Formats: sequence, C-alpha cells, structure tokens
Amino acid sequence: MIVGATGTLVRPWLPSVGIPLILLGFGGAFTSFVLGELRNQARDERLDVLEQLLAKSRSSGNPYSEQAKRALSRGPVAVTRILDLLDRALESDPDDLYALQTSAFVTALHLSFVQWLDPATRPRSMLRSSSRTQFQARLQVARNRIARALYLAPNDPLGLATRGILADIAGEHAAARTAFRESGQSGLGPSWHLMAATSWDMEGRHDEALRQLETAASEEGTTLGWLQPFYYGRALSACGRYAEALPHLKAAYSLRGGRPELLDALADTAYHVAYPGRSAYFRFRLGVQFIVHREWRRGVRNLGLALIHAGLSVACSGSKLLWMLSKRLGPIAALHRRVVPPNEFERTMGRILMEKGLFADAQALFARALDIDDRDLDCKALLAASLTNLGRTDEAHAVLATLTVEHSSEPAAQLNASTIRLAIRRADRHREPPS
Repeated sequence: MIVGATGTLVRPWLPSVGIPLILLGFGGAFTSFVLGELRNQARDERLDVLEQLLAKSRSSGNPYSEQAKRALSRGPVAVTRILDLLDRALESDPDDLYALQTSAFVTALHLSFVQWLDPATRPRSMLRSSSRTQFQARLQVARNRIARALYLAPNDPLGLATRGILADIAGEHAAARTAFRESGQSGLGPSWHLMAATSWDMEGRHDEALRQLETAASEEGTTLGWLQPFYYGRALSACGRYAEALPHLKAAYSLRGGRPELLDALADTAYHVAYPGRSAYFRFRLGVQFIVHREWRRGVRNLGLALIHAGLSVACSGSKLLWMLSKRLGPIAALHRRVVPPNEFERTMGRILMEKGLFADAQALFARALDIDDRDLDCKALLAASLTNLGRTDEAHAVLATLTVEHSSEPAAQLNASTIRLAIRRADRHREPPS
C-alpha cells in the first residue's frame, strides 16, 4: 500500500515511474489479501472438524488413529493429511471404530463444502465432469465406512449424524433427517436440529428450516456458537426476510470471520437491504475465496459483481452527499430528483421486494428512502401501499394525510392518495368479520 501511495504522488511528474509503482502496490496488496485468505482456509478446515468431532470421538489406541487425533488437536492440518493417516489406521485394523467414524465424518464435511463450491457435484446436476466422478467415488467410500461403523456401534450419535450428512450430500433428504433425529435421540444434543435445518434448506423448505432452528434455540444447554446465528440468518434470507437476517449474519461473521458460505449469505442480504458497499466488500472476499479454491468462473463472477456493487455504492454515496447541498435550493433540488434521485437505490430495491410480496422489507426500505428525501411523492405512495398490504392501515392513513395535506397542490399526490385509499378500503373490508 505504501508503494502504491508513493506511485500516486509521483505519477503527475514521472508517469513512467508512478504507474508501475501503483500497479506494484495494488498487486502486493492483493497478494497479501489472498495469502491471508489461504491462512484462514487452513484454520477453518481444522476448526470445523475440531468443533464437532473431537468432543464426540474416542481414539482406539491404533498408532495411526492416535497420530491423526494429535494432528487435529495440535493445529492447522490439511484434510488429505488426516485422511491419509486414517486410511493407514484402517489398513492395519479394518474395524477401528475411531478411524471409520472420523474418516467418514471428515470426508462428509469436506464433500459438503466441495458440493457447495462446485455445482457439477450436486445430485440433480446434468453436468458431467471428472470432478463429479471422483466426488461420487469418495462419497461411496465414506458411506461404506460409516455403515461399517454403525454396524459396530449402532446407536453412536456421531455415526448417525455422519450418515445423515452423507445422505444429504447424495440428495436423500428424508433419510438424512431421520438419521439426524435418531442422533438426537442417542445423545448428540440440540445440534441435530441445525443439521436437519440444513437438510430442509437444501430441499428448498426454508420455513421448516426456521422451525428447526427455533426449536434448537429453545432447548436448554444449547451451545452452538457461530453456527446458530449463521443458519438462522441464512434461512431468514432465503425466506426473503433480509432485514431480520442481517443482524444474525453479522453476529456469525463477528464470531467466525470469512467462511465462504457466510460471505455469500452476507453479500446477498446486504444488497437486498440496499447496502451496496457492504455487498461489494463481501463479494470481493468471496471471489478471492473461490479463486483460492480454484473455482475460477465463480471467482471472476463474484469479483465482477463486487466491482459493479462498488460502483453503485460510490454513485449512491455521491448523490446523497450532493443532496445535502442541493435540497436547500428549490429548482436545483427538483432537477436533482429528476436526474439522479438521492434515494433511487433504496426505492428501486423496495419496488423489487414489493413485487416479490416481501412487504415488510419493502416498507423498511421506503421508510429509509423517505428519511433521505421526505418530499418524494412516489415513495410515499409506495410506503402507504406496502403498509396496506401488511394490514397496518392506520399507518397507511397517516401517510395518506401527508399526501393530501402537504402536497394538496400536486395532482400526482392526489391521484396516488385516491388509489391507495381504495386499496385500504378493500383491505379493511376483508378484515371485517362476516355478519
């Protein structure tokens, strides 16, 4: 960054020196960022295994199993290294319960992440690739191992949970949820609800996912760390309840940092609540993560979206700053509203959400848009319409009062008010009890 700043200062007098310094500084900063993401990746792989595995498993005394357990507990270690040690343990003792369970569980977590990264590996994908063939082979090996582990220990909660995760990966969601329920009954604890919620999410049943998460939160002794706010925020976002989802996802981010799945949910949610700058930041980090994992197409796509969202953020921020001056000057304010409305992004996203039937989030965005420009007639009409659809007709009437009284000389305001008044009467009639 220092090199880039030096290049910026030198460029006006010595362009041949300044421009290379700027490029060098940018390249160095980007490389440093990528290396940081690589370090995070190694740490995340270790912690995801440790948090769920070490608390539930006991080693059998096999030297390779003991070595794998020590490696997991000591520090960052590659999944391939752990699986290699566990494969050796199974070569010396095919019925080593710890090695069977741990290798299946680590493989399940890894394949679940790979499936999220690479669409070709998903059950209903029509894509054909070598990665899909290898993926299916590894999945089958893991399923065979966990079947053997459950034969040796039929009611082991970790074994049942692992069977459920592998069934979800294979697209067998009903069987997965049965396994998760059995793991809970065998002593896994409330975390089985989170696994079941993920299964419902994978099937597109986000309402059921929310119900499972609420059940988990209500049970005593629940210690689910960052996973609970992440899963809850992700389910809310998938249901279109973006304003509710954002605080939960931010809480998970503060606890866990840059997990790619979390970055994806944050970027999408931030964009839908009209924070393009935050969306650009999370999209950029996500794009780098995809490139780190060699998913080039999705990496370039997310970096491109980050650039677009950053441009939107700059344009919106610039328009809002200019509005602080122009709103005090009548003719210039009117011109500003027509050319570059200061609340255009909030209003546009509110319209999109309203068309999808997401009236609560749309209403929040229209209210934000009016905080920026309280004389926006269209926005007042849209706010009243969204309140009407939410059944909050008293508040809609209050918005109508501003249209009819404060803007009495403007025909557009009167037309909007008349249209919304009819909608409110219809809504009131629908709520009246039958005589």
